[in-house]
Amino acid sequence: MGPHLEQMALHLGGAHNPAAQFVSLMGSLTRNSAFNTFEVVQALAARTGGVGYFLPVPFVADTAADREVLISQRSVGDALALARSADLYLISVGELTETAILRQQE
Repeated sequence: MGPHLEQMALHLGGAHNPAAQFVSLMGSLTRNSAFNTFEVVQALAARTGGVGYFLPVPFVADTAADREVLISQRSVGDALALARSADLYLISVGELTETAILRQQE
């Protein structure tokens, strides 16, 4: 979740819905603080009066075996089940500045 979704969430108005549920489909634990998936979900929940949920796992697992351990956790399974039943999915491809990962060449 990049800065575009965060800005959308911060400027969302007139959408009060206490039954709204927001789930981050990205792992919530990153190696740096370039962006924070918690902030976007929290902003959406706060603006609507709804509830936010997160995947309490790293964004990237080191091995396939680590991935299996992580997704076998009940809290992860619950968040994924909630996400699978969503009515709407929002995605951002990130920024396109000269230094953005999407524009860097090896």
